[in-house]
Amino acid sequence: RIGSGRIAVGSIAPVGRQKKHIRREICRERTMEKENKPLRVAVVVLNWNGRALLEKFLPSLVENNHPQSRIYVADNASTDDSLVWLAEHYPQVGIIRNDRNYGFAKGYNVALEGLEEDLFVLVNSDIEVTPGWLDPAIRA
Repeated sequence: RIGSGRIAVGSIAPVGRQKKHIRREICRERTMEKENKPLRVAVVVLNWNGRALLEKFLPSLVENNHPQSRIYVADNASTDDSLVWLAEHYPQVGIIRNDRNYGFAKGYNVALEGLEEDLFVLVNSDIEVTPGWLDPAIRA
């Protein structure tokens, strides 16, 4: 999504001649973003029947959230009660409902299509974050 001014952290960069051009464009866009307004960040966790993982690891993500970021759980058509649990315990977390289980990469791609933030941070559902974990990405 380079052309739209949005950047996905952790995405695979193109190879060959395009790589340098895209890096320059990313740097230019980030500079423009910082000069004009704060960078808006989407922290996205992909879920599929993962209530136990959300219960265990989402609290650290919410507690250590950056003021410029919004947390989303992108759900790959779960059949468990993870979304009910999420809505009850973390109403501030956005829910993106994929219409089916697209798997890992496509699940994220489908979920990101509707987001308006400038920077995407893709987070596995089984990690615990610490205070300040997002600061380097926002400052870069």
